[in-house]
Amino acid sequence: MASGALGFMIFLAFEYRCSSPILDVGLVIRNRVFAFSNLATLINYAASFGIAFFFSLYLQVVRGYSPQRAGWILIVQPVFQAALSPLFGRLADRVSPAGLATAGMALCTLSLGLASQVHAGTPMTVIMGMLALMGIGFGLFSSPNTITVMGSVPPKSYGIASSFLATMRTMGMLCCMTIITLVFKHIMGDQPVSAETQSSFLVSMHLCMMIFCFLCVVGVFCSMVRLKPVSLDKAS
Repeated sequence: MASGALGFMIFLAFEYRCSSPILDVGLVIRNRVFAFSNLATLINYAASFGIAFFFSLYLQVVRGYSPQRAGWILIVQPVFQAALSPLFGRLADRVSPAGLATAGMALCTLSLGLASQVHAGTPMTVIMGMLALMGIGFGLFSSPNTITVMGSVPPKSYGIASSFLATMRTMGMLCCMTIITLVFKHIMGDQPVSAETQSSFLVSMHLCMMIFCFLCVVGVFCSMVRLKPVSLDKAS
């Protein structure tokens, strides 16, 4: 990890001084909206990617559901996200996309807070409602946030902005799985996830969800930075 971090810093320093960089680091330094939008993307994916991972195991190991039944329950989140994302994208053309993205991040925070309280006897309606809330929050964040990113750069930088955003998504998912791996190693050691270790699994899940919820709180503040303050003249 230290070698990777050092190599990444050397890469950034080289790209910053390069006349034709692969990654325009100066774009992040000079453009506050672009920088915080990508940081919010990184945090959002790092916090929300673990939902499907944990609940696929929770439904099968703790609740004893078949993989097919667990899949039908987990599909609630992407269905809500896919159904509402186009609507939120059109809405972002009329109101502040950064404001919508911040609201979406707040809904993800609430969903993760609820997920941190799930136990072996939690009603399935509560779990499905939490997944639906996460899908709504993720859809409300994703489309407006992409609009904010692409609207913060000139047309010549659209390719770089799109690639940077995709990189933040991938890095967010990588960070999520790294956190999960470290928590599993700390609490469960080398024990597999099974019916015999479900109590340790639930402790690991609760801890990860609380970490992810905290990350989303940080993401809300990062997203709020992009909001334009209303002047007193306009307000009057």
